[in-house]
Amino acid sequence: MVLIEALASGLPTIATDISGIPELIRPGETGQLVPPGDPAALAAAVRWVIENPGPAREQARRGRELVERDHRLETNVARLAALFEGTGSVV
Repeated sequence: MVLIEALASGLPTIATDISGIPELIRPGETGQLVPPGDPAALAAAVRWVIENPGPAREQARRGRELVERDHRLETNVARLAALFEGTGSVV
């Protein structure tokens, strides 16, 4: 949820490449991913954001668009309701 909130806020986002995170943070598209337990990679990603404010803002904009498109409350509630109703029609 924290990553969804960061993206929705339009912030440049850096996260570790674990679990479902790459579904939200797409390297070079919606943010930066670093391997877990790699402080040098994390430092490099932070440095990249600082040194490349224009591209970092563009990634943040695309991240916000991703959240607005794929993680809207109304859409997710409709999908969940369809599953519970057994209609098989997922929005």
